[in-house]
Amino acid sequence: MRMDHQADTLGFLLSRTYLAYAKAAGKITAGADMTPEQYGVLHRLTLADGVSQKKLAAIHSRDQTSISKVLDKLEHKEMIVRRGNPTDRRSVLVHLTDKGRDVERLLTPLMEASNAEAIEGLTEEELNLFIRVLNRIFGNVSG
Repeated sequence: MRMDHQADTLGFLLSRTYLAYAKAAGKITAGADMTPEQYGVLHRLTLADGVSQKKLAAIHSRDQTSISKVLDKLEHKEMIVRRGNPTDRRSVLVHLTDKGRDVERLLTPLMEASNAEAIEGLTEEELNLFIRVLNRIFGNVSG
């Protein structure tokens, strides 16, 4: 498929959309002294508490050093604790604290409202197609 204008390139469109989305999410999470990425980790832990750092890195498509920095900040804010894995001494499991759970509960409705605003006007079919296409593109470029 040929794209005639720089403004129509896939990279430009994805980048522009990501930056606008991240800016909107950042406004929400800033009220709780958090970044969108930190919120994402807290939210993921509400779905499956006690996840390894390695698994969190994979879920967020980050390397372990990057996710470790996010976890360091959350631990400093007393929103998570890291504990050794009782079944694998090489592994560290990440757990939410009550404070982390409270902050996640506070931010989730605001993030859901922001998501609803982002997809406003899309039909369910369009949204499902968009998600499938994004996942396919991710698979193509992530190797």
